[in-house]
This record gives sequence, structure tokens and C-alpha cells, in this order.
Amino acid sequence: LTQCLPYVRTATSPRENCSLGPREQVNQATSFLDASHIYGSTVERASKLRAYRNGFLLTQQSSHYNTLLTITNDGTCMSNQSSQRCFLSGGELTNFISYTNCTTYDMIINVGWDDEKLFQESRRIIIAQIQHITYNEFLPIIVGKNKLRQYGIKLQHNDYDSDYDLKVDATALNEYASAVGLFYYSLFSDQMTFYEDNDGNRKAQKSWSTLLNDPGLLYNGKIDIILRFLLLETIRKPGLHMNKYFKNEFLRGKGNYGIDLAAVIIQMGRDHGIPGYTAFRSACGLRRPANFTDLDDI
Repeated sequence: LTQCLPYVRTATSPRENCSLGPREQVNQATSFLDASHIYGSTVERASKLRAYRNGFLLTQQSSHYNTLLTITNDGTCMSNQSSQRCFLSGGELTNFISYTNCTTYDMIINVGWDDEKLFQESRRIIIAQIQHITYNEFLPIIVGKNKLRQYGIKLQHNDYDSDYDLKVDATALNEYASAVGLFYYSLFSDQMTFYEDNDGNRKAQKSWSTLLNDPGLLYNGKIDIILRFLLLETIRKPGLHMNKYFKNEFLRGKGNYGIDLAAVIIQMGRDHGIPGYTAFRSACGLRRPANFTDLDDI
């Protein structure tokens, strides 16, 4: 029986304008919708992904004629198959690598563009598409269309938007990055469904513990199964719940035990000094509850 779970405190960061106050933490993810989950957040990371030929990103061909990402040698892969190595960018669940190269290929018609120009223009298009998907498809489901209109972030149906302001601080709130923003873990179903065809005929269900961090599906030409799951399976309603994998087997790999992700998130909130729920009610202009009865209307 495991009594303790490993936890490494988050590295600290200077506060805005280097002012004195509570400590802040470093976030490895950027606050911008800049496709950093594809290209990375550093020049070094991006350079490892690039082929430096016609603006393409590095890929490899599998025995099933699927285009795969380049592999990693950093030891982070936890596959049970020693002959199958994980991918340099696949760990971030990117679905845009092949699409990025297709976009780049279409722009090779511009004979005056070199590798750098093709890469940067393709990157701009991918970033714009990710921003559009986020604001046009994801946010309306999560926060509601009325809230998008209320805060003036609803997309226009035509014309261009010139509201972007370089002077606005785009830093994500610590409370969002280490608590609220992690709600997406509650969206995962208990198992991954394998669909036999595009009509939604079910084939089998697999536990997340046998799939995550295991590149076997990709090596075996099962990319279509993953895409069908993403297209056909509904997400769970957001809430205070997690499936069995995230609660008991997260990052288990070849070890004897996994990590309780919910417990880690709670501990991270303590590490970062995140205030309690009542403090946020006050910050949002709501009445601060004095007893449990005051919470009956929630």
C-alpha cells in the first residue's frame, strides 16, 4: 500500500514589475494560443521538430504507411514495448503535425519562399486556426455564448478584428493555471472506445492505463481509431470527478503504482498559495458565505 506520493514544488518566478508580495510560480506553457503544444515554447524545441526543408516538420513513415512524428530519446516514454519509442511531440497529443505539413506543401507554389518563410507562414495559419477553433467551437460549450457576448470575445462572422492590444498583459492567472484550468481532466470518459468504422459501430473499449504514453496504436496503423474516438465520443460533463485512471494509475508506466492526479492538483494549490472558494466569491462581487446555509443556492 502506497502511503506517500512524490511531489516536486514548482519553481518560483518574479512578480509583475518585480514588486514585493506573495511568491508566483513559473508555468512552462505559454499564455498565448500560439500552437506551442505543436512547435514548443522555445527555439531549441522548435528546431528539434523541424526538417529544415521546404518548411516541413520532421516525420517518419510507419510500416502501415502512416505518417508518424519523430521519436524522442529523452527517456520519458513509458511504453511496455521496448521496441516502440515515444514521439517527440506526440506526448502533447498533437493532431496538427501532418496537417501542418499539408498546409506547408500547398504554399511551396510560392517559388520565392525559402524554408524559414514557408515554416513561419504555415505556423501563422495553424495558430490562427487553433484560435478560431478555441473561440468558435470550444469556449461556447464551456462558458456559454452569452458570456462570450458579455465580455466581448465572441467571434465575428465576417470582416477582421482589430482589437488586439500588445500592451495587455496576457499572463494567465495562477489560480487558473494551477486549479480552474485543470477542469479538462474531468472531461475524460472512463475508457477509450475503439470504433470499427465511421458509422459509429463499436469494436472494443480499452482502459486509459493501457493506452496513454504507449505509442503502440500509432505504430500499428490505428491512427484512424484515435480520430474516430475524438469525433464520435462525447465528453463527460465538467465537475468534481475524475476517472479511475487519473485517480489511481496516472503516469504509472512500468512501476508498481501510479499517481493520484486529484491529490497532486490539491497539493499544487497549497504549494501555489491558491485561496479558498469563498475568497473567489468575494473577488467576483458575490456575497461571502458565513456558514454552510449560505451555500444552499449554489
